[in-house]
Amino acid sequence: MNKCFLLLSLFMLVPILMFGQPTEQVVQNFDTQLDTSYFLQEISANGDSTKSYIHWGYETSNTKFGAGALSYDYSAQDIETYGGYAKIEHMEPDSQVFNWTGWDSISFWYNNVTPASISGDRIHLRFELYDVSNVDDTTSNANNMEFYYSFQYILDSEPGWNEFKIKLENTSAMDGTTFNRTGWAGIEGNNTLDLDKIKGYAFEVSISGSGGGDIAAGKLLLDHIALKGYGGKSLVIFDGRNVPPAINAGKFTWGQAGLDVLEGGGEDPKTNALRFTEGDEYGNGWSGVGFNLPVTDLSNEWSKDSLKFKMKTEVGTGDLRVQFEDGTAKVGKTFSADPDDGGWHEYVFALKDFVYEDGTSNFDSTAITVFGIMAEESGVAGREVLFDYIWTDNPVIDVTPSDPPTNVSGIPNTSEYYNVAVWQDVDGEEGETYNVYASESVISDVTAPGVETVAVGVEEGIQEAKHLLRYPLKDKQVKFYYAVTCVDAAGNESAPGIDESGATNTALGVPTISMNPPTDFVADGDVSEWIDAGIDPVVLTPSTSKIATGTFDNDDDFTANIYMAVDDDYLYIALDMIDNVYSVNGGSVNWYEDDAAEMFIGLYNMTKQHTGFKRGAEPDYQLQLRYNGFYGGTPNLGQLYTTDDVNYAFVNYIGGYWCTELKFSLDSLADASGDNRFMPANGMRIPLDFSLHDSDQPGVRDGVLAFSEANDDNSWEGPQNWFYMWIGDTNKVTTGIENGKKGQPNMFALYQNYPNPFNPSTTIEYSLAKAAKVDLSIYNVLGQKVATLVNSRQSAGIQQVVFDASKLSTGVYFYRIQADDFVQVKKMLLMK
Repeated sequence: MNKCFLLLSLFMLVPILMFGQPTEQVVQNFDTQLDTSYFLQEISANGDSTKSYIHWGYETSNTKFGAGALSYDYSAQDIETYGGYAKIEHMEPDSQVFNWTGWDSISFWYNNVTPASISGDRIHLRFELYDVSNVDDTTSNANNMEFYYSFQYILDSEPGWNEFKIKLENTSAMDGTTFNRTGWAGIEGNNTLDLDKIKGYAFEVSISGSGGGDIAAGKLLLDHIALKGYGGKSLVIFDGRNVPPAINAGKFTWGQAGLDVLEGGGEDPKTNALRFTEGDEYGNGWSGVGFNLPVTDLSNEWSKDSLKFKMKTEVGTGDLRVQFEDGTAKVGKTFSADPDDGGWHEYVFALKDFVYEDGTSNFDSTAITVFGIMAEESGVAGREVLFDYIWTDNPVIDVTPSDPPTNVSGIPNTSEYYNVAVWQDVDGEEGETYNVYASESVISDVTAPGVETVAVGVEEGIQEAKHLLRYPLKDKQVKFYYAVTCVDAAGNESAPGIDESGATNTALGVPTISMNPPTDFVADGDVSEWIDAGIDPVVLTPSTSKIATGTFDNDDDFTANIYMAVDDDYLYIALDMIDNVYSVNGGSVNWYEDDAAEMFIGLYNMTKQHTGFKRGAEPDYQLQLRYNGFYGGTPNLGQLYTTDDVNYAFVNYIGGYWCTELKFSLDSLADASGDNRFMPANGMRIPLDFSLHDSDQPGVRDGVLAFSEANDDNSWEGPQNWFYMWIGDTNKVTTGIENGKKGQPNMFALYQNYPNPFNPSTTIEYSLAKAAKVDLSIYNVLGQKVATLVNSRQSAGIQQVVFDASKLSTGVYFYRIQADDFVQVKKMLLMK
């Protein structure tokens, strides 16, 4: 969306935001001749004014912008023990100061008309700032102010106009990219560059030496001193809110590492975190993750810009590396998590300080294609590193959703048990995607219980998505309504475009997870007890099911019969496999290059599809049934059973047939993972997928047969690529299972308001695990409180309050709850 506002601090609890912030503010354009008192002149203490001077004036024939520029003839004499200098400085009159709050950089244009008579590092230009935050009398001498220097080695460059940009930051750098309170001059003050207390600035020519008396002379033209802010060229890798599209397309991991987005896991409750889960597959501590970026040109920024991110690590995390790749060469920055206290900290690394990695060279900063994160000889399997944002420069943050898609409807395909949801793309958007939702009632809120996610991230121009119609155990006529939202290039999801007519079709009856496991179950590779119990299997064949990757000769090459059951204590699985060649390799590095089964399951009632693996109340798991044991892959639980365990079997039969059976304790899974204990109930619909790996020769994976139509060998990325299955014999849940929100809650939580967007009222619901002092308030995007809905002590339970926004204008608002130590913030949209 082109309409946007500029985020000065996305991560404060009450955000500070400005609308319509320009991308620069001119400090001095030199378009008119300045009064002779505008600049003061100063040379070093023992300098000879005939040999150390600056003659400045007005230039009209050679300018970068506008009518004029500053003509700057200089001569600096090596007369002191350290060399010498000559400079001009401007101070704001009387008690006035510059207030540069809200800007991130200052820049000026220079033309080195006559290069310095001495070349090299002995002669350079210093651009200086004077800070009076600790000076009562702001008209006092510069020696009583804080001095901040920047250093530009530009005085022997070729003639021509160039821009120099300096971050308004105080660091130890002396390379011109930031300012440095060196302590050579002025007072110590508070040692903080206070942008609202800038008394003046200076241009100084400095020569190094030991008093030899030689001089360096030349001529500069200076033009257009300007503040820069939040509108320059930027690369937003992760903005703390949304899933980078590359996480779901082009992600790679190695060393058994993982990469996903942890919703609400950022430093601020309203931001998400990019989660790097370390691995240690090879026992040497090396592991990493990365993902593809759109080809990015940072050539103009590389020498002056920085990579910024906020990071949280566990105590004891070792050296990490962030890295860019151009398809051939790699450059990276290795650093330590410092301070090592387990908290959030900001890291800023100059791009020019990135060094070549892995023996590469000739990095092309005009064609960056990959961003990566690595543990360097220090990874510990399962240890997490969280990032709250990752970007270069200070980007424009767009938080304004697009208009809703139009002409949303469902078209039945009566012969193949599916509907096609169709819509019209939103005009005026570029690079947007579309999310598609379905429900058995008209959809006003895509987050409401009962709303099913049909597709995520459909690219513009496609304008359709298939919705498979399934029903427990028997065919049934159903009617579904559809909604489509537009996710713009900045990640904002629009209000839904709604289908109000619905589409009637027949849903195909499918097997379910039985709540009556075989009474004589034995994990022995013999499925006769399943057949005797009358439990129908899910049948996957290459001719009728999704081939996630690779190829199969025919259904005799690879066919799966999948039996599932659950009771109050155990999950039961049996996979009876037709396989023309049974192949496992005990020495194979990659287990998925054996005949093996990978099960993805979410142990919760699925009211909204997750993006990425979640833990806690709604946990998602990747489980591996392998020839030598049963493993927990995500989270990394290691080997849970061997084939010697009475509850696990992996058996090969003559002719290539193989079967694996499992009985796994729900208590044990909760204990091992730390997640909530699953309590199955009749009618639950849980996320589910299988990736069944076929190998016909050692160390080679021939193909993968999948349960989910969205599985393109990518279900390991998260439930966004899974399907689902019902528990029991009905899809109508009669017990209180709705995300744990019914009955007595066991946690503090703030839920998404509904409806959302709304006009003019909406309901906000939250749960209290125990009695607490509750403050529930509404804030606008400027961080100003506009309403207090609750300010009292409340008892434990599910609480609701209706917010009437009839007196407020259209826009984005935040609602924040504080209940004792629990704090959470969510966003809502008022549309009038």
